[in-house]
Amino acid sequence: MLISLQNSQKKLNIFFLYLLVVTITIGPLVYIGVASLYHFVILGLLAFVLCLGIHTADFKTNIMRFLLVWVAEALVSVLWAPDRMSALRYVYYIFLIFGICVLFHCFLCRENLITFSHFMVVVLLICNLIAFWEMRTGNHLLKNYLSTPSRLRLLKFVPGGFYLNPNDFATFIIQIIPFSFAGAFSSKRAIRILSAFNFVASFVTICATQSRTQIILLLGMFLFYMLAIPKRRALAYGALACAAMTLLYFIDPDMKTVITKALESVSGEALLSIEALEGASVSTRMNLMKNAGHILLDTFGFGIGAGCHRSVMSAYSAMYFDTRGVEVMHNLLGELFADYGIIVGALFVVTIISACRSMLHIYKTTKDTETHEVRILSLVLLYSFGMFAVCGMSSSSILQLSSVWLTFCFTSVFIKLFKQSPKVDAF
Repeated sequence: MLISLQNSQKKLNIFFLYLLVVTITIGPLVYIGVASLYHFVILGLLAFVLCLGIHTADFKTNIMRFLLVWVAEALVSVLWAPDRMSALRYVYYIFLIFGICVLFHCFLCRENLITFSHFMVVVLLICNLIAFWEMRTGNHLLKNYLSTPSRLRLLKFVPGGFYLNPNDFATFIIQIIPFSFAGAFSSKRAIRILSAFNFVASFVTICATQSRTQIILLLGMFLFYMLAIPKRRALAYGALACAAMTLLYFIDPDMKTVITKALESVSGEALLSIEALEGASVSTRMNLMKNAGHILLDTFGFGIGAGCHRSVMSAYSAMYFDTRGVEVMHNLLGELFADYGIIVGALFVVTIISACRSMLHIYKTTKDTETHEVRILSLVLLYSFGMFAVCGMSSSSILQLSSVWLTFCFTSVFIKLFKQSPKVDAF
């Protein structure tokens, strides 16, 4: 009877994880009354685990500590925020991220981690298939994706998936592709095939989103992966990827155009001339960061308040550096410092460094008797996590995109489950 109950609980845990990921991923597609479905799922599951009882000792990771400090500081910052309603809204967004991390700690364990990893391979497969459908048909999942003539002209055949901004879609793919890199070493043949397909398909999808930052990050991840895995496997995957890309490039004219334009956009010549091509967007981003520095100085290092740099950026643009009407930071790290202060910004940097050290430690110390898939996952997560702040420079703001934080929350549990020394995970 006890074994039967334990098995039922394990099945329920993995089901809750699937439900959590699916509802968060589809986001605004399912809207109930005042909010999307995933809000109710997160809050409902949190209420469920609280009723069962949770042990706070299970959450002692640097990532959880950072999220707890972040929520607390954001809540306190409402007291001086220039726009309290906006601040409270962003406190809620951060609380959702914290809640997702709590739920991962409650439901994810060593026994279901690989199963969950394989599920994320399937999620990425579905995202890529949706992207191909959008590229082919010009139709989109979100009804208001082409809501204006300019969006219709620019984004007709640009995949957006579950997001209004194709850069957000590219960011989500970058965050979940590590599971496919690990899945290539799975003992299950079907997962290996799907993972290999995701390598090529994800590259095409991100190229089609025209997100330069994510194209560069993905190319870097490919290179990092090829250097890290065994040479024979690297050569085999490299040859397979080259063959698949060659077929797409020459057989499908549309794919050829997508890939060519994407690679041209990240060429040295294109990056050097980016100022002329995009109306000085780089200088605008730099001015946003400079104004963020002034915001930080004016608030004595405490930040302007949760999400509130948007409320004051136009005034700072007039006083200091012109942002050409742009009010959103377009930089995750800059947003953390400007809105939440030096403590939160510095802790975020420390958390990233600490997590990367932990994952490198896991890669080096995981025993040979354990699955090689875990070692590869730790290595690719190291790259993905280390580049998280850079990845956040593509989207206008990723704080309200709970789906983009799924891998961030997963990493907290992954480190807790596989770290070998408690010293590795201490601030």
